[in-house]
Amino acid sequence: MTKALPTLKYIALELLLVFVLVFTVNNYIGVNRHRIWADGAGYYDYLPSIFIYHDIDRHKTPYTPGTEKYKRIEKEGNYVNYKGYKVNKYPVGTALLIAPFFLINQYFEDANATGYEESFQNCVYYAAVFYLFFALLYFKKILKLYNIKKWTIFFMQLLLVMATSVIHYTVSEPSFSHIYSLFAICGFIYYTKAYFTKNNVTYILYAAVFFGLIFLIRNINILLLFFIPFLAETGILLKQGVQNLIKKPGVLIKAGGLFIAVVCIQCLLWYIQTNKLLIYSYQKEGFDFTKPELFKILFSYTKGLFVYTPVLLLSLLGLITLGFKKQYYLLISWLVFFAGLTYILSSWWIWSYGASYGSRVYIEYYPVFFILFAILFDSVKPLVKVGIVALSLLAIPVNIIQTYQYKEYILHWDQMNEDRYWKVFLKTHEKYKGVLWKRKYNYAEYDTLQSYSLGDIPMNDTFPKTVFKISGSTINGLDKTSIIQVSFENRFDEGGTNRITLAITDTANNSESYFGRSYFIHFPEQEYGLLQTGFFNFEFTPLKNTPNQQLSLIIDGPKDTSALKNMKVYFLGKK
Repeated sequence: MTKALPTLKYIALELLLVFVLVFTVNNYIGVNRHRIWADGAGYYDYLPSIFIYHDIDRHKTPYTPGTEKYKRIEKEGNYVNYKGYKVNKYPVGTALLIAPFFLINQYFEDANATGYEESFQNCVYYAAVFYLFFALLYFKKILKLYNIKKWTIFFMQLLLVMATSVIHYTVSEPSFSHIYSLFAICGFIYYTKAYFTKNNVTYILYAAVFFGLIFLIRNINILLLFFIPFLAETGILLKQGVQNLIKKPGVLIKAGGLFIAVVCIQCLLWYIQTNKLLIYSYQKEGFDFTKPELFKILFSYTKGLFVYTPVLLLSLLGLITLGFKKQYYLLISWLVFFAGLTYILSSWWIWSYGASYGSRVYIEYYPVFFILFAILFDSVKPLVKVGIVALSLLAIPVNIIQTYQYKEYILHWDQMNEDRYWKVFLKTHEKYKGVLWKRKYNYAEYDTLQSYSLGDIPMNDTFPKTVFKISGSTINGLDKTSIIQVSFENRFDEGGTNRITLAITDTANNSESYFGRSYFIHFPEQEYGLLQTGFFNFEFTPLKNTPNQQLSLIIDGPKDTSALKNMKVYFLGKK
């Protein structure tokens, strides 16, 4: 027991941070039960493919659409055609790290499990928390090599976990590669920095393993190789470190062998899937280095790094510190790496990297920023530290709120702009859920099957109030209706909480056929507070047994002196 105490003491703060993260999620942000989806499903699907479906050996059976072997794979958007075979376009590293958690869970699961049950969704979450914990440990070891003070290290760890999108990708989307990449990159940075600091070639062997893992998780992250000059600290130490390795070819051979051995895991899986050891699985996706979106990837409201992770802007002040200290080598090597990294990442065919919270491709590079931040924090005067702490701590609630907004469909995942961002900035009320997700319809594709004019609806009555109730037997074309549109004139006060409910009940068996509810602020076509006609579409699959259906339109919320002018109800069906 006494031997365990030093270890427990060493990891106590990291355990505390993990507890704070989990507590914050459980008590504020909320738990997302569906954690394996989109790109994350691609990273993860190696495991069900190998251990449940046994369909990884696809090169033995050329791809034939519709066959039993490929039914599951055809449903996934994560498999692409490669010379007659189906190949998972994502690298295997994430699945490799999740594998122990997957196998333990599979042992206790039902024999007919698909690999996507709730227990598997949870085991991916446990894996992300596990690797985040070890990423924090490696990050602490990195900062110790820079002689950063103990409480500065904890402060940087706190910001890394609570002021960045690490929260989201640990808890809500843990099947994505970023937390696992963060772990691998922290390990690589530590062992590389330790080699230059302690001049012990053994660290190079560990660094080689982590570098192979970096490639295995997310191929593009081997760009971290160009961060080595900064880690060496001076040009002289960089030269000495390289010369020292050249003098020990045995170490270089071992390091190269370890790197290749790790990378060969991917090559082997490519071969099993396609009969080729080396392929480019992303097919037509790639980089266009003539059109980098440098400003957008850093500052746009769509996914800008510094917009959704503003604490990183503070870290850049560390460059000023390096300038004042005349540490120009560190200043230039950091800037060159950051500029090169940003140029390459912003040149991807879709610079925003699809549906995601913030600029997710920078997550694994957060240590690069926080090393700079720690150097800044430890070198400034106490009064300046107070200001930095105050600004940094403000970034934590902003990040937590925006993480919550993203989870609850208040922030849009790929269509944010300046107006939309400030429209919902730090707003968490239920009425804002989905307010930016208003779908635009081509009404030329629909016929108006029936319409009703309800006139003006006073708002000073007792609520809830049924303003429209009708039997399906009297509605022309209800069996073809896929949209019921409600419109009215109003000023649409943003501060209001009034809402409209459309309830459709099958009276034959007293069951609910449809239930939809929307706040008034989801109706306007223009800004809030303007007198205008607003629309809202309740969309559903056309109903059966229409004569038995009963429709009710109900308004509830606080009393108001205004009225809803010229309310109309339209029944729309596809042509």
